[in-house]
Amino acid sequence: MKNILIAFSISFFIFSCTKKDEATKPKEPWVQLYSLGNQVNGIKCLRDTFVVSCNITESEYTMPYFYTGVLTDHSSGILGHVGPPHGNTMITSYGNGLYVGTFGSGVYYSKDLCQTWEPKNNGITGVKFIFDIVDTDKGLYACSEKIFFSDDKGESWTNISIPTMVNAATLIGVENTLFASVRTNASTENIVFRSIDNGENWLLKENMPEGSIYKFAYMNEMLYAVSANNNTSEVYVSANKGNTWTKGNGLNSFGGVYFSCFESYNGTVYVGGSNGVYKSTDNGLNWTSIGSKDVTAMVRKDNILYVGNLKGIYERQL
Repeated sequence: MKNILIAFSISFFIFSCTKKDEATKPKEPWVQLYSLGNQVNGIKCLRDTFVVSCNITESEYTMPYFYTGVLTDHSSGILGHVGPPHGNTMITSYGNGLYVGTFGSGVYYSKDLCQTWEPKNNGITGVKFIFDIVDTDKGLYACSEKIFFSDDKGESWTNISIPTMVNAATLIGVENTLFASVRTNASTENIVFRSIDNGENWLLKENMPEGSIYKFAYMNEMLYAVSANNNTSEVYVSANKGNTWTKGNGLNSFGGVYFSCFESYNGTVYVGGSNGVYKSTDNGLNWTSIGSKDVTAMVRKDNILYVGNLKGIYERQL
């Protein structure tokens, strides 16, 4: 899976989310805010502050950094913070803190925007990589060689793994149902299991899209699934919580594309991938390109869409 095993560690940049004066905002569709030397892997916004994670060089694998600064055009004066050990694979915001998964050190938590970190691994055992951390109304889920659940903000974790599973790529909670995309001893690609009792029991989910599911999203009461099949991705949408699926149109008009992130605003859904950002005004049935390129992360603040790619951070007014 392209988004699971990351060869490099990750550093984090933190910026103020305060929106600039509309009178001074550039008119171009996409405006570059920062030029970075490494790929952006994730963007979150917590307590009116942006957190941007980036790959750093392999030689710095054991010492990722977290940087702070003001989100204005090409601002300077960025300060750094040392991150958790062994690099980071995934970041999520939950409550008033930040959680990251690591290559071999489990889950770490920061309550002060990356200035300090503490491990949150009570109950997480027998795993090497944290592939994904997912926040839901019920609590946090950590996907790895096993699946763990925490309802106390990471203070303790319960193993809710699927029997025979090898690893879990991702999962999503939709009301009282969990959908988990996992590799099993018998499968050659990720397959989806469903649980209605928070992981006490799992059943194979029938009628799923073709290919290996590596991303879920739930927006505007619609469930989205991204599949990988023959070196291309497709986005599928379900209006009935996964019972039936429809493939979106228009996403591969520029060739094969890898999708990694979703956002929504005023009923419009946005998906980012290697061919840029696409939007849908009909709940994922049809998609139109709105530009950018090599998008690997995305977040919306008010009516501004921010994306990260291989070169830096860009914004677009919606």
